[in-house]
Amino acid sequence: MSGAIRPEGLMLGRDWCPTPDTARCVDPAAFVLFGATGDLAHRKLLPAIYSLTADDLLPCGLPTICVGRRANNLTELTDWLREGVAQQARKRPLDEPLWKQIASRIQYVRGDLHDEATYRALSEVFGWADRECGNPVGRLFYLATPPEAFPDIFRHLSAHGLVTPNAAGDRWSRVVVEKPFGRDVESARELNRLVTGLFAEQQVY
Repeated sequence: MSGAIRPEGLMLGRDWCPTPDTARCVDPAAFVLFGATGDLAHRKLLPAIYSLTADDLLPCGLPTICVGRRANNLTELTDWLREGVAQQARKRPLDEPLWKQIASRIQYVRGDLHDEATYRALSEVFGWADRECGNPVGRLFYLATPPEAFPDIFRHLSAHGLVTPNAAGDRWSRVVVEKPFGRDVESARELNRLVTGLFAEQQVY
């Protein structure tokens, strides 16, 4: 079952520009983390998001949509993620006001990666974000899961239209796959065939 969605925490601006020394501008986007209650998210990914935000390379308002099962609710999830950031982030000690800003933009979809209800919940969050922003929100899906979960995630993302360009062609989506890509050479080839059949080449990293 899916649940614990808090779309009211998503407060998106129409655009976001970092400090002038970075000399680049970022369109509104959402970061979706599959496997958010796993060790990789705890030790590496959320600490990296925190450090990049501290360096003005990510917006404090970046919505991070966590998909997992172990945490029972959003508060339990963010408390657990905070521990990882405090212990593992490059910039320490923890800047509590900065972390609170980041945590306030975290959403939690508690559900099974193989369950269609999880992806329906994601669709609801994105629908809200697009309406709130006034523009289509870019989508970055990060798969920090075991390779065995990849095929179902790929199929559900495609089947629910979560990676499909919108009619105007102004909403981008990307799928980032954590290594290992498959268990062996043959399973890697099978995954590659699945990916190329579901996504455009430029969508997968």
